[in-house]
Amino acid sequence: MGRPVRAICLSLVMTLGAAKAFAATADAMTLELNDSQRVGLYGSAASVVVGNPLVADVAMLDSHSLVISGKGFGATRVEVYDSNGRELFNRRVVIVAPQANQVTLYRGPDANEFNCSPKCHVVAANSSGGGSAPSGGSAPASAPTTTTMTISQTSVPQH
Repeated sequence: MGRPVRAICLSLVMTLGAAKAFAATADAMTLELNDSQRVGLYGSAASVVVGNPLVADVAMLDSHSLVISGKGFGATRVEVYDSNGRELFNRRVVIVAPQANQVTLYRGPDANEFNCSPKCHVVAANSSGGGSAPSGGSAPASAPTTTTMTISQTSVPQH
């Protein structure tokens, strides 16, 4: 085989490999914590597998549809099979922190995450320093459970 043909074949193989890797990444379902999404199935579900049930939960609506809910931060895989073992659904599920109405309050090295709509309630606390995003499903025992705050919106005069 000549060099040009070899180069074309190698280029084609690399392109197909990159496309497959991109498709696998694009196939992930991203949900916010405590959010859910309905999934329709092309077949009748007989069994459901959730890789990490601390991250996501699945509720069957009927044999052709299910709801995936975000329970904890992280990633897992949800698989659904019919009675013959045929795969109906297989997707990586990533649970992330809610973006809307989120406020992070820093007190020195400690950070508290609040969800504000319209009053603010503690979502998670990080007292290890550094103020990073929450990494576990629930706040540590030392986190205040009754802390609330109200954020009022005021307009700033423009000059």
